[in-house]
Amino acid sequence: MKQTILILALMSMILGCTTAPPAVSDREPVEAVPAFIVINEAASEGDFEFIELFAITPHPVIFSSGWSLIDNANNFSEGEKAFIIPEGTVIPAYGYLLICPFTEARAKDVLNDPDVPADALCDISFSLGSNDSVSLYYDSLLVDSLSWEHDVNSIGRVTDGLAEISDELVPTPGMQNRTEPVARGSFPIRINEINSRGDDYVELYNSGDTPFSFTEGDWVIEDIRKDRDYEIPGSLEIPAEGYVLLRTGHDDFSVKFGSSDSVILRYKDRIFDSYRWGEHVNSHGRYPDGADQWGPMEMSPGEENLPVTAD
Repeated sequence: MKQTILILALMSMILGCTTAPPAVSDREPVEAVPAFIVINEAASEGDFEFIELFAITPHPVIFSSGWSLIDNANNFSEGEKAFIIPEGTVIPAYGYLLICPFTEARAKDVLNDPDVPADALCDISFSLGSNDSVSLYYDSLLVDSLSWEHDVNSIGRVTDGLAEISDELVPTPGMQNRTEPVARGSFPIRINEINSRGDDYVELYNSGDTPFSFTEGDWVIEDIRKDRDYEIPGSLEIPAEGYVLLRTGHDDFSVKFGSSDSVILRYKDRIFDSYRWGEHVNSHGRYPDGADQWGPMEMSPGEENLPVTAD
């Protein structure tokens, strides 16, 4: 038996995931009860998928048997499969437990991923996706849940353990949650229209009565995967009450949009404007141009937006 435990421990070290994080506290752990644990953060995109639990207690908590996580399993042929939290797992006082679920098909990728922290719990269970949810159970009792309508780099509690939820967090697996910094200013620029099906493009609109020039190095367009960010050149100018079209594959614009995606306009590394969607969109935009309201539009790249009308 001791030899088996030693082999499992060595395998966990090699793979970079352990079966339980160490307790970091001078106090003895108390048994985990539903009032002590919340789902604090989750991500379906980014460096790796994860779920973060948070202990809202000044004592470390230790899990007994019967604790599990499930997702809604809508997108997986094997159906719903629970992630079982191992008995004896400890969360430090006011601390975090990082869980990295994965399907059998992705086992090698996840277990050999250097980005996955060594103290994360990793096991074959489910994968997080778009229009998904994750729920924490103690036996048959629903303890907490978190849901989202599109892929998320990070969704969770604005302040660790408290009620307010945001899907615009900086991913901080195993650490204190932080909201994305937002740019404040009076620039008259907005993301005005987006197309993700086929001929991908994003349209920017200048609602001002004078031309607008972008400052070199300050403005960036990205999607949720953040793997093909586009720095808007300082030479680009938008006419007064006019448009500029950024089309994938043209003029060095390589951002490609998909289903369950987002477009983010950043100013000096802060979110200036953004739009998110679930299924692919032929055209979603603001109406009238530059307004707050978004909806399905007739495709009108570089021209005035017009809502889709019923036949």
